[in-house]
Amino acid sequence: MKRKIIAVDFDGTLCSNKWPEIGQPNLELIQHLKDEKKKGSAIILWTCRTKEALTEAIGWSLDKGLSFDAVNDNIQEIKDEFDGESRKIFATEYIDDRMSTEFKLPFTGFSPFYQKVCDHKCWEASAADASCQDDCKMECPYRKYHLKTKRGQAL
Repeated sequence: MKRKIIAVDFDGTLCSNKWPEIGQPNLELIQHLKDEKKKGSAIILWTCRTKEALTEAIGWSLDKGLSFDAVNDNIQEIKDEFDGESRKIFATEYIDDRMSTEFKLPFTGFSPFYQKVCDHKCWEASAADASCQDDCKMECPYRKYHLKTKRGQAL
């Protein structure tokens, strides 16, 4: 792949979320995408809108000077590279109001000590026992791993 591919959501991202209407434009993001397009990046509109609502979103974007290389679909060079259609939109960057910031990404495997990604009091235990305590009430996405580890090493 030779160029950046950006998949961008519509409602709550390119504009404020006023579904089914179209909200106020996110002018900073629209300008950023127009600048990226000038640099050669491909822009994909990646939205749940369909039918008339999708047509309205595309027209609204064009009125703002933003055009798309694909809409809810992969660009042709990705289809060619991966030998056909995929249900997942491939991009090198995804811009979406629903993006989770809860996790450290990109995920490359667990660090030796999970406390680097978990700030709960149970992790402040001690080097003698760094696993979550049974009575820990914290909601932690890593809890099941804490209970299986001691000082970051699998038991």
